Amino acid sequence: MSERAIVDPEHGETPSLLATGEVARPSELHALPAVQVEHLSKIYYPSPFWLRFMLRSAISEPVQALRDVSLTLRAGEVCAIVGPNGAGKSTLFRVITSLTTPTNGRVTVGGVDVMSDPVSARRQIGFVPVGDQTLYLRLSCIENLRFHGRLQGMKGQVLRRRIHQALETVGLTQAANRAGFALSAGMRARLLLARALLHSPKLLVLDEPTAAVDPVGASELLEVVQGVAHRSQVAILLSSHRLEEIEALQDRVAVLNRGSLIYDGNLGDFRRHYSQPAVQLMFRTVRAAERGASRLMSKGCDVELDLIKGTAHVRAQDVGVVLHHLGDLTSQIRSAEEVSASLRDVLREIAGGSAGPRSHSPTKA
Repeated sequence: MSERAIVDPEHGETPSLLATGEVARPSELHALPAVQVEHLSKIYYPSPFWLRFMLRSAISEPVQALRDVSLTLRAGEVCAIVGPNGAGKSTLFRVITSLTTPTNGRVTVGGVDVMSDPVSARRQIGFVPVGDQTLYLRLSCIENLRFHGRLQGMKGQVLRRRIHQALETVGLTQAANRAGFALSAGMRARLLLARALLHSPKLLVLDEPTAAVDPVGASELLEVVQGVAHRSQVAILLSSHRLEEIEALQDRVAVLNRGSLIYDGNLGDFRRHYSQPAVQLMFRTVRAAERGASRLMSKGCDVELDLIKGTAHVRAQDVGVVLHHLGDLTSQIRSAEEVSASLRDVLREIAGGSAGPRSHSPTKA
């Protein structure tokens, strides 16, 4: 495996963060965290009355979007930021990228304070916003990257090399001269990622990068993201409402709820710590499924009924308890299985304030 360093005539000799197939040497890794968030809080205050008619959405009282959030991410780490709507994910990203000023706390990127030196901090951040509105769809992939690279101060041979590396990294080499209008949603998402990688950042911030991409394209894009983190040792923060994608990453997860960071660590440990048992019931008939679900709900159970399959998913209950509640209707059950709670169920429990440190192992009745 090559350990070649690329000489940049403008910035001196530095290892390329985009050299496909290369892994950064340990001596090249930065000792400082890629991003460090310390006791971050953000309160949005109401605008003056005379200004509110000009705003898209005006608030009448203070809203605390972040509450004492602390987070550290090092080179090569991928951290998924998850949480319900209004949890504070977008505000966290806006503060990290210096688009919003925090009320309290501090954010550093590669040791540079985002608030006191935003220009230097932005040079170390690659940002992928939601959607492709920031792309010039009449321009080709190369032209989009060339325009962005010039804004970053790159030119000549350095810029041409970076464009080639970025397109190769995201798998768009064959579409380099294709106009944005001719790209699929997945390819546009890759172009946004290439643009974010162009200036060799230490940190990538991806705000719902797969929002407009089909499941297959989304899976491929996340593989590229993981490859970039591994090969180039770029730290990556990403958010997604597609929780199955977060589960597929099998990496670190940070859970925000009502502005507070309630968990930061391994995804598997998170599910084991917070999840409660769930029971999947398969009934003999649809009618039996309806009667069973009705009886369980009368006992205070949280039931999700699927009339097409004739199944009932009972959250936060043990098999024994469910069968006891069903009584004589147990004869109408084909199977009863205690299953692992999905990430969606765990987040739903947390958002509702009902999560507890309880674990379980799959069993069948």
